[in-house]
Amino acid sequence: MNFYGKNKQKKKKAIVTLSALALVSLLAGTFAWTSYTEWKQNHMQSRGFETGEVTISEKFPDKEVKPGGTLDKDINVVNSSDSNVFVRISFEEMLHKLQNGALTDGFDTLANAKFPVIIDHTEYTGAGWVDETANLLIDGIAPAKAQPSDVGYKLYVNGNKTALVYVREAKKAMFPDNYDFSASSTQIPVYSGTFAADDAQVAQKVIGTSVKLATNQYDFTTQASGGDLKYFGYGKDLDGATEANWAGDAIKLGTTATKPADPTKSNLDASILLAMANVGTNPATIAAKDWFYNANDGYFYYTKKLLPSQTTDSSVLQSVTFPGNAGADETYGMAAYDLWVGMEAIPSYLEAMEAAVDITQDGRGAGGWGLTKTDPMYVYFKTIADAQ
Repeated sequence: MNFYGKNKQKKKKAIVTLSALALVSLLAGTFAWTSYTEWKQNHMQSRGFETGEVTISEKFPDKEVKPGGTLDKDINVVNSSDSNVFVRISFEEMLHKLQNGALTDGFDTLANAKFPVIIDHTEYTGAGWVDETANLLIDGIAPAKAQPSDVGYKLYVNGNKTALVYVREAKKAMFPDNYDFSASSTQIPVYSGTFAADDAQVAQKVIGTSVKLATNQYDFTTQASGGDLKYFGYGKDLDGATEANWAGDAIKLGTTATKPADPTKSNLDASILLAMANVGTNPATIAAKDWFYNANDGYFYYTKKLLPSQTTDSSVLQSVTFPGNAGADETYGMAAYDLWVGMEAIPSYLEAMEAAVDITQDGRGAGGWGLTKTDPMYVYFKTIADAQ
């Protein structure tokens, strides 16, 4: 999924392997350095059709899980330079999903169904199935399209079995802003056309009981007429996309920083869980874990100097658990979630920790971390920093 942040004019998109590089030089008694920052986007989304199951895909590589399942994700940093460095990591998020209260259900009209439950109609076009759309009646009359651009109703019959779907136009704008239509593993099934050209048509799930007439026509009766015809949808439209920036520096998304109190939960939705077995949160025991979450600034700090040609001893993140459907609330029936992972590395010197942050950089820069001398990470790093 290609997503461009609000401040895209200042920052180029980076989809790269996390790494940390640093260069230190001493010139005429002046301490100078080059610092590096890199960002990686991890895109996850639900498929949102047929059963309303929640399926996640990550682009590095693509993976899928069932509702309430866990997506493994390791984040390590490699020091490819010949200098010792300090490393910190931050997150930014984007979430777009159905409005609160959405649930997968059969509604009495197409309009009430709102966002449709999309199914793969091809299972009804195989051996034994016959297209009987020409003989379809609803409340005794040939059904009309909800809108001129729709294909309309399609009826398939296989002996005593009938399958009714409604084929409707499906523009990209129907789906989350950051939804990725290119990944084959998460491609929404289409009746005809493609999302690449924004002219796709999809089959909405419809169920009901028909009566076969002497004229060989199949008559379905709507709920308004005492029948059981149902149009499956989520009953809600999509909410607007929300964004969260954990730290505020080297921003990929143009949101104000909000430092979460609990780093094991998404800043956007507490039901998205982030497994962090290697992260500590107690300033009194920073050295006890490989990583420390600093609630003062929203960064995860590697608690050791990262030496040349070394990789961090453990990952700051092990997995992301995307929520399953909780009871009748299925807001994740159609959702897309981006987790931006940002890395900043500086030489392991006190002066670099104190230097001002350079938020214009995305890649090579000369910024520091802007830590105050009372910050717990400054106090801790002071004990292991290299002498200047």
